[in-house]
Amino acid sequence: MPINPDALGASESLSQQVDTRWVLSYAAGLGLTDRLYLDDAQPDGPFVVPMFCVCLEWEAALKTRNALLRLDETELRRAVHVWQDSRFVSPIRAGMSVSTSSEVVHMRRTSAGTYVLIRYRSSERSSGTLLVDSLSGTMFRGVSIAGDHEVLGEDSRPRTAVSGQGAVLADAVLAEYLMPIDAGLPHVYTECARIWNPIHTEERVARSAGLSGILLHGTATWAFAAKAIAQGLMGAEGLRRLHRLQGEFRRPVAPLDTLRMRALRRDGDEIAFDVLTGSGDQAMSAGLASFAPA
Repeated sequence: MPINPDALGASESLSQQVDTRWVLSYAAGLGLTDRLYLDDAQPDGPFVVPMFCVCLEWEAALKTRNALLRLDETELRRAVHVWQDSRFVSPIRAGMSVSTSSEVVHMRRTSAGTYVLIRYRSSERSSGTLLVDSLSGTMFRGVSIAGDHEVLGEDSRPRTAVSGQGAVLADAVLAEYLMPIDAGLPHVYTECARIWNPIHTEERVARSAGLSGILLHGTATWAFAAKAIAQGLMGAEGLRRLHRLQGEFRRPVAPLDTLRMRALRRDGDEIAFDVLTGSGDQAMSAGLASFAPA
């Protein structure tokens, strides 16, 4: 079925409990094994890394795709996450009850299918305090918009200086971090993040969706890049200070590849970055990590 154009401007919401097991597993899945992330006996509990927001947004995304976009199971499996820009306003804590709203703000036809941009806002239920404000873009490959619509709504992605970075000379790179992707990482990330889409874990499903095989989640690449850059350039408190993280997912990342995460430019507390596959293709471009002042 084509995407329902009446979804534009519509919204959904749901509440979730951020249980301790979830945040501990997510940290461990990213290889964050310091006491800060894994000791729930600390007075304030384990530190929940800001990238955890995508775990909350996943359930909201499923509800939006079913209730608003009205996609069937086959179409849902043709979804590819292509953009994520999250602003971290207040810390998420283990034990919190969080309400996550989703609003469809833009959709347009492309040669590959239909691109849909959704805004997610996660807030603490009891106080209404805003925790995270995200813009997330998904390409639904081979899926059209119902009717004659070509473009609906405004593409409100920020136009930053790092967009369209293109090729970068090796001697212009500030820092580079290598990360081998083992065969089990998509499975580990799936269970630890509770983001289950069979194209990331089941070869048969991935191939039936037109892919060459299972792929690492874009949000995993996004989170690992944030970890490498924050710890490598901002010190032990880097992830505590992470205020915003954005990036465009351009190429799929397959198991047994090796990611090259490159810090390209730094302007005060903002770092532009990209991520390359082992063959040198850009897995992520337009990367930007912003940090609160120390």
